[in-house]
Amino acid sequence: METQETTGPLPRDLTSAHQLIAALYGDLDQSSKRERVLHEQIVAERRRTEALEQQLHWLRKQVFGRRSEKGVPVEQHALPFATAAGPVEADARDEDGGDEHAARTAVPAHTRRPRGGRTPLPDDLPREIVELLPADADRCCKGCQTEKVRIGEDRTEELDYVPASIVVRVYVRPKYACRQCENGVVQAALPARPIEKGRPGPGLLAHVVTSKYGDHLPLYRL
Repeated sequence: METQETTGPLPRDLTSAHQLIAALYGDLDQSSKRERVLHEQIVAERRRTEALEQQLHWLRKQVFGRRSEKGVPVEQHALPFATAAGPVEADARDEDGGDEHAARTAVPAHTRRPRGGRTPLPDDLPREIVELLPADADRCCKGCQTEKVRIGEDRTEELDYVPASIVVRVYVRPKYACRQCENGVVQAALPARPIEKGRPGPGLLAHVVTSKYGDHLPLYRL
């Protein structure tokens, strides 16, 4: 900062003193303006450095990070750079020479996952058909005393174990209804099972328990 020499004799007249004071204030004003410009430049460079550090950190994750970190959607990568977007975007516009918008990244449409269900039991397994019929009294309509006809059936598969073999036991429960008065539908109930709505039958459960705790076989060998 260049200022006038003040070590010499001070002016004795009032006009010269005012001129000297005005010159000193002008030098101070110029110095403060230069400090503000330098401060703004330092802040801009600091923001630019932070943005470049974040980009470098993201690139390191892409190259050396885990697979879970590499699979982050593209639209999420732009979020950490939003804090320093001002100076970076300004530099990009100066280099391109215009205010062109950046190309938007196409986001694939959301696809709903199919709901998981039970895998059907293999068709090559032998099946034992067990047909459960309602009682004779229930198959007769109480309203018109007419014998009910079979209108459908429900099938419930149970995976059971027979020594040295596995069999699928299928419970077939026909449905009976009266065609004339349509007075309700009757159907036989399922027998008692070790696991409600479960597939393992009593023989299979007994085999697993015996093999694990009696024969000391691990589960992966069953």
